[in-house]
Amino acid sequence: MFHQNPPNYRINRAVGTETGRLAPPTKPFDSEIANVSDKQHDTLDLPIPLRGAPLVDFKDLESWQLEPLDGTTAELNASVDGGNPSLSIAGAGQVVIRPPDPIPLPPGKESVGIWVCCNHQFDLEHLPELVFLFAENVEQQMGTVDACGWQYYRRLLKTGIAGKIEGIALRNVFARQEVVVQFAGLDFIEPQTAHLPAAPEPRCGTLPMQMELPLDSEEEVSNSVVKDGISFVLESRSLSAVVRFIYTPIDGTLCDLELEINNSDPINPLDGGGITVDLGGREWSVEDEEVQRHFVSCELVNDRVEARWKWNLGDEQVDFLYQFRIEGKTLVVTLEGGGGRATGVEFGRITGAANPRLFRIPYFTFGQNDPHVLCTNGVFVSALMDIYNSEASILYAPPADEALRALRLNGGCKYLPDSSGKRNHLRESIAVTASRRFEEVVPIIPVVDRNANKTELNPFTWYQLGVLPPTEESYVEAYEDLLTLKQRGMDHVVVIHGEDIWHDGDGNATLSLNAAAAKGGNDALSEYLEALGDLGFIFALTTNFRDLSPLNERWNPDSVAQSSDGNLVRSKPGRFLIKPTHAQNLASGHLRRIADSFSSHATFLDAHTDYPPWERLDHDSRLAHPSRFIDTLIAERALLEQVAAEHPTIGAGGSHWLYAGLLDSLLAPLSGPEPSKRAALVDFDLRHFHRTTSFIGVGSIDDFFGDLPETQRHGRSDHLSRYLTMTAAYGHACLLPDLKRWGLEAVVKAYYLMQNLQTQYLQVPIQEIQYHSDGNLLETTDALISGAYERSHLCLTYENGLRIFANAGWDDAWKVDHLGQSFLLSPGSFVAFTADSVLAYSSVDAGKGRMDFARCADYLYVDTRGIRLDIGPISLDGAAILLHKNWEIDVFPMGCSGEILVRTNHFWDDRRTPRLRVLGFDAYDDFQPLRTAHIRDQEVSFEPVDGFYKYRITLPEWMVEPGK
Repeated sequence: MFHQNPPNYRINRAVGTETGRLAPPTKPFDSEIANVSDKQHDTLDLPIPLRGAPLVDFKDLESWQLEPLDGTTAELNASVDGGNPSLSIAGAGQVVIRPPDPIPLPPGKESVGIWVCCNHQFDLEHLPELVFLFAENVEQQMGTVDACGWQYYRRLLKTGIAGKIEGIALRNVFARQEVVVQFAGLDFIEPQTAHLPAAPEPRCGTLPMQMELPLDSEEEVSNSVVKDGISFVLESRSLSAVVRFIYTPIDGTLCDLELEINNSDPINPLDGGGITVDLGGREWSVEDEEVQRHFVSCELVNDRVEARWKWNLGDEQVDFLYQFRIEGKTLVVTLEGGGGRATGVEFGRITGAANPRLFRIPYFTFGQNDPHVLCTNGVFVSALMDIYNSEASILYAPPADEALRALRLNGGCKYLPDSSGKRNHLRESIAVTASRRFEEVVPIIPVVDRNANKTELNPFTWYQLGVLPPTEESYVEAYEDLLTLKQRGMDHVVVIHGEDIWHDGDGNATLSLNAAAAKGGNDALSEYLEALGDLGFIFALTTNFRDLSPLNERWNPDSVAQSSDGNLVRSKPGRFLIKPTHAQNLASGHLRRIADSFSSHATFLDAHTDYPPWERLDHDSRLAHPSRFIDTLIAERALLEQVAAEHPTIGAGGSHWLYAGLLDSLLAPLSGPEPSKRAALVDFDLRHFHRTTSFIGVGSIDDFFGDLPETQRHGRSDHLSRYLTMTAAYGHACLLPDLKRWGLEAVVKAYYLMQNLQTQYLQVPIQEIQYHSDGNLLETTDALISGAYERSHLCLTYENGLRIFANAGWDDAWKVDHLGQSFLLSPGSFVAFTADSVLAYSSVDAGKGRMDFARCADYLYVDTRGIRLDIGPISLDGAAILLHKNWEIDVFPMGCSGEILVRTNHFWDDRRTPRLRVLGFDAYDDFQPLRTAHIRDQEVSFEPVDGFYKYRITLPEWMVEPGK
């Protein structure tokens, strides 16, 4: 799947200057959107031709009246080299410009649009608003000026606007330094066409599109439905529990539903829940008494309970049908009707539960908030929406603190109007499941098994480059950083480049094959990537098919999604949301073209799988099914299947459970506030997705912890150890820390602790998940009931025999014994071993103190953390990597104090050795003998010398040429 160029350790000789650095481009980079921060009153010409003659081109801006207000200073500047005049702004307040004569509004127009360009971004916490000023003090807000470069603003004209434009204002300006602003292309746009150009139907292959109800595979379950007075009882009977759902049609809401388990007192799992409606010009909640709910009928039809209700407010009336059926231990509640007046369904709260406890399931998320599971008296209860049978616009879950405070299992759904003001008819299914086993209340997620036998990525760690500044030195600096990693023996790295390789701040990244101009354009990018390939690194280039810049040659307003008010949806600064139904057609062949143009090994999609589909809605009333998140989900799953077939593809995760198995790998950030504080409940991840897809990290280390002080970012940080422990606990590939923020020692430690270990568990089926409590290892259900899972002491056993003990908690230490060694797992530490050897640990090794250690056939890594120790072939105080091959042992000391001693018989125990020698290598891989080294039979000792990063123990010069 991936093809690497052969590694070239002498890259500094083959590519670059005599000093061994990647040569900067030999010609200046041409840029239409240049970095002009040090140029007064510079102008930025519009980079694409205007489509048709605009009503106002602003060539006469110098004749406009300028009104700096409330503490701003401003100046109109003459045009330069034939470009438009510009406006220089500084200070805080607002600026208004007024034309010599008011600009008349042409008849029959629907929208107004304008181009605006800034050479600097305004202060991010005080972004100005662009406002059109009409006659009679009428204003039209256009949006926030939130990016540099050329941006396009387009808005529907407010109802009642007539007359003339009398001015343009920038409100809430806050500019610490002078910002140069240009305007261009003010025009009024005709109403949208009556018919939307047809988009092809999503071409789904073998995508499962249904939520399977939890089924019990270990015990028989019988179901029955009977009428009992005015109530209906839907029963699930098994050996472990008798669960009875009782529906009594009294109120017409979900408050009418009760749950009994083994004849205990009834629980109302959805108290205060039900349908919300729009009647009389406003929205009514479930508990508003002004809406009258009239019972029509309730009867048993083919093992289903069907209840009909009529709701009234004044002269307005809506009808609803409720259906109840039981399957296994799950009650399915179906809600239909409303005639477009239903605005959503609320799940309400739990009442009547004894000793209730709620917990979230990591990676089962609705964005930043997650559904919860109830545990009460040894029974688990979940309430979930069937996402594949929904007409809703949005699903939502309550914030964690609200869920715990109000005992809310879930949030509900919302129905938003399309651009014509209409809502879809209500159709929803809710699954309420009660069981004594945790596994039975978690939904079974459909997974595409396209990568079940693909393990080529498993040896690779991952490195995300930070934001590259728009300068010609960006690629040089990135190359030097990556060369540093390569020189430390880090061969198995996938380098992910951000979308800023395509733009310099204007956001024109989607569907682009033109690299960022200020960074040197395609020539500079190609040269850099070629050098990166010579290092032997795999690299991925970023794109997405979520949003499109008006600067792009494929820009078409009819391909842009609309909001409920009919405006184009602005997704990011300078960009608009592509219609999800059009994305697949626009994307066709693009990844292949990127790969052909830049020889990329993979593509990184920085959208689609990071947030749920209801955050990318299209409300365009011209669509067959507007305002439905399911259409976005179907379209995007088809899109991902298509692009993954074109080229190896990695995704930005977060909501990746909805797209499981479609891509080759996925970043896997944990949702919600303070993800590092969450208990490590790993079952959903390891049992559902682990075999088919490799997940990467648990978010970046900085995202995982939030804003850490600089003093905590280093190679021996407890935060680094905790992050790696969580990565191993969830069975994910290693996402390396940022080199500039965390330093080389942290990156090296993360790589060598995890690189070999992850090959032992990625896509290997998990055999057993256990949680430690007071010397006992508990199955998940028992750990949840007892609360032991909150300690986050995990014992994971894989089918290949690998065992990982991870203390992902914050409070208690945990002692683990193996093969005569004792490991004290303090909070945020782990140990991993097979039946006959220890592979890696970051823990307290009894008798040796806290230590980081990893050993495999290819390398040995150790960090004694400030204590001098003997560890197998090496004695040292500090950290070091040992790489060995035939008659060569390379030692990379990091933060070592004093002498390093290497026992060569650990590697060459069956060989007679001549007198060895030690070579020191500098940053450019030039070497010379280390004359201070001491060689005694099979022991070699030396002290690190400034200027050398690597030391090679090898044969005498007369026996072999070094480096060959």
